[in-house]
Amino acid sequence: MQGLDKGEVTERSRQLYALKAFQLTADYDIAIAAFFRKKYASDGLQQISLRYGANPHQKPAAAFNKDGPLPFKVLNGAPGYINLLDSLNAWPLVKELKQALGLPAAASFKHVSPAGAAVGVPMTEKDKEVCMVADIEGLSDSGLAMAYARARGSDRMSSFGDIVSMGFGTYLDICKSSDTSPDPQYSSSRRGLLTVASSLGCSLGYRGCPHSEDNFARGVRRRNVCLPRVIHPQTMLVFKVY
Repeated sequence: MQGLDKGEVTERSRQLYALKAFQLTADYDIAIAAFFRKKYASDGLQQISLRYGANPHQKPAAAFNKDGPLPFKVLNGAPGYINLLDSLNAWPLVKELKQALGLPAAASFKHVSPAGAAVGVPMTEKDKEVCMVADIEGLSDSGLAMAYARARGSDRMSSFGDIVSMGFGTYLDICKSSDTSPDPQYSSSRRGLLTVASSLGCSLGYRGCPHSEDNFARGVRRRNVCLPRVIHPQTMLVFKVY
């Protein structure tokens, strides 16, 4: 207004006013898109409701992808914010282990930190005792079962209530590693593994990565350039163990 009173609006002021105007209209468009996404695509296509945020009192909470379908599908239960972070951090670790070593792999994540990660190499009797699986018959018949036993047995206390990610395996492999009787109706299906062996199952299939990744914390937005990565949707299994 002072510039108008003087009969002159500087170039710098014009630039800042343009920024403010387009930011305001962009926020308006984002709000409209968020409304339609919640109304028409919150069935898991582009958005899901989370059980709660980082803590139980932080409700409501949601996960969404504004650029297309979510890269995962919840098969059972309702994940919380930390569950989702654990899942999205656990599967890249398992994927890289598989790629580097060509072996069945498993990882146990708790509160966004790996409690254990392992590949399916043979276990000695002492290994089985340390991982508390010495009494499970047929464990050595499955590389994935041994990877699972090592990943969760390396620190049982930290792994309690964890998120587990695995590759190269089936429902029967988990039954071998957790001393669970197989349910005939699920046979060796991956869906059976996710639905029966856990109360939270996520089938993760990330088909590439956006050019950049935005984060927001304490009033500051951050942007990070991503490297491209491709995950086949049937290779990674993620579930929560109680």
